[in-house]
Amino acid sequence: MSGEEPQVSPRRVLVIDDDPAIVRLLGLTLEAADFDVRKATDGRSAVEAIDDGLPDLVLLDLQLPDMDGREVFRRLRASGYGGPVVIISAHGARSARRELGADAAVDKPFDPDFVLDRVEALLSARNGHGD
Repeated sequence: MSGEEPQVSPRRVLVIDDDPAIVRLLGLTLEAADFDVRKATDGRSAVEAIDDGLPDLVLLDLQLPDMDGREVFRRLRASGYGGPVVIISAHGARSARRELGADAAVDKPFDPDFVLDRVEALLSARNGHGD
């Protein structure tokens, strides 16, 4: 036998932010924690990424160049995505969380390890493995 560890499919996170540096930072942080990261820098590519396969969690900026983050959120839900969404924004993340019914909010600037902790906690709670 080659190994006894069960095959676990990687957890998929979609990072949506118009700032390529933030997308890269979050991507590197999540990939180091064994996440499969998909990235989008505008609303259109975010919606296309959802069409390619539903992620386990979405990190969503509110200010995108072609489509407001609120509209992206609504389209995510309309597409059948029911997983956790974390709003990440420099302006109004918490009020948008309440308005949209998102699962969490993170204010910019942020510590990437804090975001990773939120992602882990939301996915653990969703999968019934709360700490």
